[in-house]
Amino acid sequence: MVRTIKVLLFDAELRKYFLEKGLNITNDTDDFDVLIANAQKVEALEVDQDTKVFIQLTGKPSDMLARKKYPNAVFFKDPEEIIEQLKPTPVQDIKPITGDSFLGLSYSNKGGVGKTTSAISLAYCLSEMGYKTVIADFDFKGPNLASYFNIKKPINYLKEGVSESTLNKALTKIKPNFYALPMSSDIHLPTITSEDLQYVCDYLQERFECVIIDTMIAPHENSYMWDIFKRANLVYAITNQAKITMEEMSMYAPSLIFMGVAPHNIRILINQYSPKQTSIKQVVKAFNKNIKSTTAMPKLAGQFPHNWDEQLKALSEGKYLNKEEWQKVCREIPDYLNKKPKPKVEVEKTGLLTKLKIITNRA
Repeated sequence: MVRTIKVLLFDAELRKYFLEKGLNITNDTDDFDVLIANAQKVEALEVDQDTKVFIQLTGKPSDMLARKKYPNAVFFKDPEEIIEQLKPTPVQDIKPITGDSFLGLSYSNKGGVGKTTSAISLAYCLSEMGYKTVIADFDFKGPNLASYFNIKKPINYLKEGVSESTLNKALTKIKPNFYALPMSSDIHLPTITSEDLQYVCDYLQERFECVIIDTMIAPHENSYMWDIFKRANLVYAITNQAKITMEEMSMYAPSLIFMGVAPHNIRILINQYSPKQTSIKQVVKAFNKNIKSTTAMPKLAGQFPHNWDEQLKALSEGKYLNKEEWQKVCREIPDYLNKKPKPKVEVEKTGLLTKLKIITNRA
């Protein structure tokens, strides 16, 4: 099990070097683990005491000042000296949770509707609500969670043999309360079994309060996926208002029911929503067209505006948009955990002025 290290850099040459080495370089002054700077620049900075600091010596008087100010920092001349210390490091094993676990799956019959971005946003929201959350990549035809989270070499735990040991190695901590189980692209589809996927789900649900799985397009065509859908608490069917999507949408619910999903466990999420296009009522009607009327039909859970580029940009920065709408989507999840909703915690933002202060008045 590894934790990605986010590095904040204030030196163009060092930044270029570490990017070439594959490190996770960030511009986000609110969310970083390591600061790297040369002695001249770090002299004017005050860093949170919990932040790991690496300082490049310059051979000038500023070296002595930096050593005095940051006695616990790691000092180096050549960046090659510290590269090993900046690689992902082991984190503690995830302890089993007490109580229930929620399992939610993404679903779509076609690409381009925002299936994966919706799954990631849902997982982010749950983690920010205080739930211990993991998102797993079961999109075996096109896994891409690793690229979203900048995980360079994801482990193919199916190829190595599904076990607690391989899953421990594959699991990656993204943020507090938020983990990812990515998948590499070297997958041999015929070797995937329902038993292996059930084992993965058992492993995750024993350790996390909320497990979100991003699945492949049209998973009903692959029998090894059926039992996963059958055991899910909720399935989030991702769609939009495009004409071609509307024509295909009538097969969403029947395909899910075919895999064993009860109609009342289906939630509809509309991406790229525009009030100028097909109405919400028509979308829901098209979705439920080919299933018999029951007392609990699939229902709309959320609608998200057409801000596709902004959404992708936010996710690339470890954020997500439309938080209030996602919080509405998540309101019912505590019921599946037999818990009261966790109180909303207002976290003071630790930005450049708090985590990293520029000292303008020196003694």
